[in-house]
Amino acid sequence: MSTMVERVARAIDEAEVGYSINLTRLVDGVSTYTLRYQGVSDPLEFSSYDEASEHVRTTRNERRARAAIEAMTEPCDEMIQAGVSEDQTDEVYRDVRSVYTAMIRAALKEQA
Repeated sequence: MSTMVERVARAIDEAEVGYSINLTRLVDGVSTYTLRYQGVSDPLEFSSYDEASEHVRTTRNERRARAAIEAMTEPCDEMIQAGVSEDQTDEVYRDVRSVYTAMIRAALKEQA
């Protein structure tokens, strides 16, 4: 079994965003750039390449953050042990795991 850090690192690495940015119009010196994300049918339009790139950066960071949080949904045994004293019962152990998992799931439901 992998450590939590390894799990999160792998999730971040796998959370790649496929995209393309193309200059689609140039009329009277006004540029229009079209951003298409892989697997998304509706393109987005921007007035500059920098704006499109910033959108990609934000989307990539949010996807990586979400992947990292999702990877942490199930706590490892060391995390549970840190939240439970040695004289507590298995029921408390399960409760700590349930509370932790519920907290992570709530974080994933948050909207920006």
